[in-house]
Amino acid sequence: MTELILPPLHLTNQLRNRTSINSKETSINSITNVTIDKYQFENGFDPLVDEIEYYPANKRWTPLERSEGLSKREYSSHARRVFNDWISNRIGQKGKNGKQLPFFYTNLRKHDICRHRFGECLIGPATKSKSGFKVRFLQSKGSDGYVHHVAILANSCCKKPIHSKAAVASISSKKNKPNDLSISHLCGNGGCARPGHYKVEKKKINDERTHCHFLLRRAKSLNDAQAIRRACPHKPKCFVNSYIEIKAHF
Repeated sequence: MTELILPPLHLTNQLRNRTSINSKETSINSITNVTIDKYQFENGFDPLVDEIEYYPANKRWTPLERSEGLSKREYSSHARRVFNDWISNRIGQKGKNGKQLPFFYTNLRKHDICRHRFGECLIGPATKSKSGFKVRFLQSKGSDGYVHHVAILANSCCKKPIHSKAAVASISSKKNKPNDLSISHLCGNGGCARPGHYKVEKKKINDERTHCHFLLRRAKSLNDAQAIRRACPHKPKCFVNSYIEIKAHF
């Protein structure tokens, strides 16, 4: 039997039909000041590893050939050093070229639009480009990488990873087919570098999640957002963090 692939538009309509919306209740008008302890993420570790189930305990991965897999995946140890640099760098700290060094924001103002247990995003090191949120990874020319690639590589070689090296080795570099494995941003923020906000899963699920995030960002009340999350078919369920004056998504 051919597997049914749910078109994104149908998913969006399905979510809208399954949500019980009452925008007059608990309207979104509150702003919260959040403080992030960036040092708890040293070496790419994320404390969510003990709180959230990302993968089944018996999950089996199929590592890809180097030519088909994630670019620069052999540089996981270097990714960990780069990630730690992001932690240690401060706002106003400049490199030899006189430019701000990549850093994590530790104090942010946040729209209270979605309540969940995944905590705050790690925002700051990436530069937004047409192809995604990129960072300087290796020092050679043309060696930039995506922020989520660096972060997941760092996490894969920490003492207690969420994403194993086998999982990372199964990520496709091409993602041409719906069942190719990719990195989903559970938070919907492409500029987020928090490993606990990622999941390695099929591209078609990754694409579906964008429609959950689309609806969550446009929810007019906390009740709306919670209804959308209840209807979300994904595991873990999608969520969003929205920070004032910082756009970390497309």
